[in-house]
Amino acid sequence: HKTSENTSPVVVGTSEEVLAHIKEHPELMRALSILSIDSEGLGFVSDGSDGNGKMFEKHFTLTPGEQCVVYQKIGWETMRSPQPLAQFLRDAELQKPLSALAGKGSNQPTAVDDNSKSSD
Repeated sequence: HKTSENTSPVVVGTSEEVLAHIKEHPELMRALSILSIDSEGLGFVSDGSDGNGKMFEKHFTLTPGEQCVVYQKIGWETMRSPQPLAQFLRDAELQKPLSALAGKGSNQPTAVDDNSKSSD
């Protein structure tokens, strides 16, 4: 297994909270390479690139009420991608404990730097 460290920000919370948080913080939206957030519904458009350097845009739709993360997926394609939190935690390790991410009992999403280590 190969372990790699991803130092890009990650946002954790329910789908609705994550998108609202990103939308309210334009600097985070830029850092996450999110081009737009749907005005209706639970979706966003991210830009990315493939292993040949070809740029593309991809639309994602999140599941209502689901605990999720938006993080930078690194592999053949590099892009911002959503993933259910439980699935993310099976493949990666957040560098800060989840209890600290929630913000002392708050249900607000949290943006975290130095987000994950994954094993390939």
